[in-house]
Amino acid sequence: MKLISDIMYLRSAVESSSQSLGFLPGSADEKLRFYNLPFLDKLEELLQTTRVEKLEEQKRISMFPVNFARGMNWKGKCVILDEAQNSTFKEITTVLTRLGENSRCFVIADPMQTDLRNDHLQGGFNKMTETFSDDESAAMGIYTFKFTEEDIMRSELVKFLIKKLKNL
Repeated sequence: MKLISDIMYLRSAVESSSQSLGFLPGSADEKLRFYNLPFLDKLEELLQTTRVEKLEEQKRISMFPVNFARGMNWKGKCVILDEAQNSTFKEITTVLTRLGENSRCFVIADPMQTDLRNDHLQGGFNKMTETFSDDESAAMGIYTFKFTEEDIMRSELVKFLIKKLKNL
């Protein structure tokens, strides 16, 4: 069995603001670097012996928007679809149906933080979670987890803020 050695990091290229930044200068990699900063920051925090730059040089991590996933086939990959609350049902389906043998996928979202503006686009993550939260899915190795404010590790302040905001 092949061990997973590569990480694919995907997220929807949806801006988290009511205002668009508009045109960004630079190459595609330079433009998308800002979308990948959360992942790169977390890798820096977690890695003890390897530098992120080394993984990038070795092409062991790939980062790109969800809409570039069509036609790909990932074998032996760890796929992370981050900020999935900003992905439509079709986009999440596209990612999941790229998974080949020995791949694992983590779909991560906070439905409270969706930045999708059109009501008909929202709910992709929620619909996907509802679809696969059954015993048949668990038997196939598909698991869903719902975290609460008690699981927040960032800070006590964030925990407090989330508790207060949930009651609005």
